[in-house]
Amino acid sequence: MIGLIYRASEFSPRDNVQKDAVILEAVGNQLQQRKQEVVYFKEEDLDEAARQVLSSCSICLSMGRRDKTLSFLQSLKQRGILVLNAPNAVRVTAQSRSTTLELLQVNGLPVVPFWSYEPSEDCLFQCEPELQALLPGWIKAMHLRGVSEGDVRRVNTPLEADTVVLQFATNGYSDLIVTRHEEGRLQKLYVVGDQIVNLPDAESVAFAELVRNIRRTLNLDVWGVDLILTEHGPIIIDVNDFPSFNACRDVAAPLIADYVMQAAEL
Repeated sequence: MIGLIYRASEFSPRDNVQKDAVILEAVGNQLQQRKQEVVYFKEEDLDEAARQVLSSCSICLSMGRRDKTLSFLQSLKQRGILVLNAPNAVRVTAQSRSTTLELLQVNGLPVVPFWSYEPSEDCLFQCEPELQALLPGWIKAMHLRGVSEGDVRRVNTPLEADTVVLQFATNGYSDLIVTRHEEGRLQKLYVVGDQIVNLPDAESVAFAELVRNIRRTLNLDVWGVDLILTEHGPIIIDVNDFPSFNACRDVAAPLIADYVMQAAEL
C-alpha cells in the first residue's frame, strides 16, 4: 500500500491548493493503473487513525511541510518505511532559504549572491556598505505558519531593505535573506530524481550536471529549481520541494509514479 499526503493549505497560496492536489491525484491514478493500492490523507487530518494506516504502508509520497508531519514521517523512515521526499530534506528547503543556499554554495554550486539577515539595530544595511552591493535585490522571508504572496519583496535602497526586514521580523518571520537582483531569463526546472521533466532531452543536457549536484546536496526526490540564465551561466535562486508541475503535469505524473515504483522495488 502506498500513502499519499496532500500539502496543508497554508503552504499553497492563492490557487495553488488545487494545483498541488491535482498533481498528487494524477500520480495516485498512475499508481492505481499499475495495480497499486493507494490511500490519500490531508496533512491537516493526520490523526491517530491516519497515522496507523500510514504506518502500514510500504512507501509514503508526501507534499507535507508542517513540523508535526515531518516529525511523523521521520519516525516512519526510522522504522524502515520509504518516505519521498525525505523529511529532513523538506525541512531544509521548505523552512530555510538561507540554509538551502548555504548548502549549495558550500558544495560549489552557483547560487545568487545573498546574505542571511539577522535584523538588529547593530546590523542594518545602512551601516554596512559592503552589503549594499546586493542592492537592488529581493528580501525573501519564510514563516513556519505558511507562505503568502508578500513573502518576497523587491527593494532598491538600504533604507527600504531595512524597513522591509524589520517588518518581517516584527511579524515573526524566522528566516530572512537578501538576494541580489540578477539580470537574465528565468528558467524553472521540474525534476523527478535526476530527470528534468519540462525540457526536451537536447536542452536538458545543458542542465544535467547541475541538477545532479543539487539533488546530491539536498537529497530531494520530486522537486524544482528556479534559475536565472545570465551571460556567465545559470544561477540558482530557489529550490522547491514537490512543486505542482502545473506546466507539465501530464508528463510528470507517470514519471513520478515510475520513480515511486522503482524506489519501492514494486
